[in-house]
Amino acid sequence: MKSKFPVRSLLSLLLAVTVVSIAVPAGRVFAQSSAEDRKIRLMADVLRLRDAGDYAGALISLDQLSAVAPNDASVARLRSEITSAARAREAAAQRAAAAPAPAPAPAASAANVPAMIEVKIPDAAPRSASPAVESAAAASAAAEAEADALVAAESARISAALAGAATQRATARALGADGQFAAAIATLDAALASLPMNSLTQKTVAEIKRDQASLYFDQAQSLLTRGDTAGARAALAAASALEPGSSRSAGLTRQLSRAETQSANAASFTAAPGVDAEFLADRAATEQLIAKGRAQYVAGDIDGAQSTFRTVEAQAPDNTVAKGFLLRIAQEKAETGALNREKTRTQLLEEVAKGWQRPGIYQERARDDAATAATAPLVKKLNEIVLPNVSFTRAEIGQVVA
Repeated sequence: MKSKFPVRSLLSLLLAVTVVSIAVPAGRVFAQSSAEDRKIRLMADVLRLRDAGDYAGALISLDQLSAVAPNDASVARLRSEITSAARAREAAAQRAAAAPAPAPAPAASAANVPAMIEVKIPDAAPRSASPAVESAAAASAAAEAEADALVAAESARISAALAGAATQRATARALGADGQFAAAIATLDAALASLPMNSLTQKTVAEIKRDQASLYFDQAQSLLTRGDTAGARAALAAASALEPGSSRSAGLTRQLSRAETQSANAASFTAAPGVDAEFLADRAATEQLIAKGRAQYVAGDIDGAQSTFRTVEAQAPDNTVAKGFLLRIAQEKAETGALNREKTRTQLLEEVAKGWQRPGIYQERARDDAATAATAPLVKKLNEIVLPNVSFTRAEIGQVVA
């Protein structure tokens, strides 16, 4: 049995089923799109309120965002960050309220050396910055201010020490002019002890040591004049240690040796009783001439030593010391003459050998002026700059950093 169903009704039924099947997913998509838009809007509100420092408003928006996206891990992390920032701000406010008022800075000492320098920490960052950024900026500003304060204090201390050393040098010069060499040297020792060893004080320390050496030389000369050869020898040794190779040291050494020789000869002559006084005087004069000739020979004055020993030989023909030195001087001059003769002979032979060279053809070569001009004066000056070494001995770490 066949049932009759109209074709129009069948087409209408198929169309209705198709519309229903399309309408149901479209509604779900529309609902999801609306939820995502609200989530993005709430997330933007939370970030805006956090950056503005309104942590309470940000937490309220976070509650609404949690209702929209309850299982979103980024929402949980954002809530933890805002909660920590709010607690940090509250703790900072409590510490600032409990902190005592800053004490006034103490007055400077007579030597203009600041005992304590007040360091002012800059104000906190604007409300738009996060607490972590505010804390980092405050710590950096405090560290920079403290470093500046340390540098200023160290500079003031070194300046005061240099000024005090200059005063002590003037005092030592005045004491040395009055003949009070021990007090002058002690004053310079105190000046050296008050100066730290660094590149700023290096020149002053060297000048103070030169002043000490000069005082020791003056003291040795004064003691030698009074006949105190032992004291003069000690002062001369101290001066030579401070300023080795000085011309004054060589001169005082010769004077001291001559004085010690004269003292020894006088003691040996006066110890022998019954000797003619004129003979003793002649022997003393001869010994003095021998000492002079020895000093001239050691100093390199060969001609002067030869003349002195000839005088000794004329006064005492049997003096073996004078004869020995005259023989040595003659041998040295003979060797020098042989060297001069050999040198002149070799030079003459060299000139003769050069004379056998035939004239050659000279061809001028082009000069490389461009390469020479390429080196700029500024580059040459920079290449010649050499930085000195810096060393710190027995210095505090704060002074080294400053």
